[in-house]
Amino acid sequence: MASLAKMLSEREGFNCITFDMRGIGRSTGSSTFTGSDEVKDVVAMANYVGVNLVPKDDTAQIILLGSSAGAAIAGSAASLVDNCVALICIGYTFGYMARMLFGSHISKLEKFTGPKLFIMGTEDCWTGVSQLASYVHKLGPSAEYRLIDGAGHFDLENSTERTGQIVDFASDFITKASSKH
Repeated sequence: MASLAKMLSEREGFNCITFDMRGIGRSTGSSTFTGSDEVKDVVAMANYVGVNLVPKDDTAQIILLGSSAGAAIAGSAASLVDNCVALICIGYTFGYMARMLFGSHISKLEKFTGPKLFIMGTEDCWTGVSQLASYVHKLGPSAEYRLIDGAGHFDLENSTERTGQIVDFASDFITKASSKH
C-alpha cells in the first residue's frame, strides 16, 4: 500500500496517509479476527485527519482506500467517517470462503451511499469476476468496478505495473468523486 500511496501522491498530487493494521509492520497490538477494532482505528485516523490536518476554514474530503482485508475494513468504516466522500476497494473479498471471515463487513459497506470503486484482478482467487459484477450491480449507480486482466489477488499489491494501473483507475475515480463535492 505504501507504494500505491506514494505514486498517488507523487504522480497525482493527492495527500495520502497509510498505516499498518494492528500487529503488522510497525503497528503494535493484536489484530482482531472480525476486524471490528481495525474499523475503529480507520474511523479515528480519518476523523483525526479531518479535524487536525485540514485548514480551519476548509472541509476535508476523505476518500478511503483499502486492499484485500483492508478493503473490507475501509468499507465498514466509510459510513462512519466524517466527510468520507468516496471509497476505493482493491481486491475486496466477496467469495464464499472470504465471506466466512469478512461477511459481517458487507452490510456495513452497503450503508455507505457515496461513490464506490472496486478494482480486482481477473484471476483473483477469493472473488470471481461474476461475483464482483453481481454485487456492484446490486449496489446500484453509486458503484463501479475496473478489472486488471490476468492479475491474481496478491498481484495487485506486489507489482509496479499493476500499481500503475490501479493509480490510473483510482486517480480518475478520485477526480470524479471530488468534483461532486
